[in-house]
Amino acid sequence: MESKDQYHEEQEQYIDKLNALQKLKEKLEEKILDQYKSCDPAPKKKNHWTGVKALVKFIKPKQFTGLLSCSYSGSDGLSGKVMQLS
Repeated sequence: MESKDQYHEEQEQYIDKLNALQKLKEKLEEKILDQYKSCDPAPKKKNHWTGVKALVKFIKPKQFTGLLSCSYSGSDGLSGKVMQLS
């Protein structure tokens, strides 16, 4: 008989402890959610490609100004002329 009584007592203690842990878990979850709600939103990541795109647009026109322009003789009989652009 004593072992049954002891078993039931231990079982009740276990259930009480389990309930206490569940309540504690719920409180912690509420605290975490409150913390997320009160936090400022994370700053947006800057798009580093915009600077690269602007740089490419800036550099491209300058590359073509120093190049030689060639008109090749085609089937129309024009001779090839080379002119330097300045």
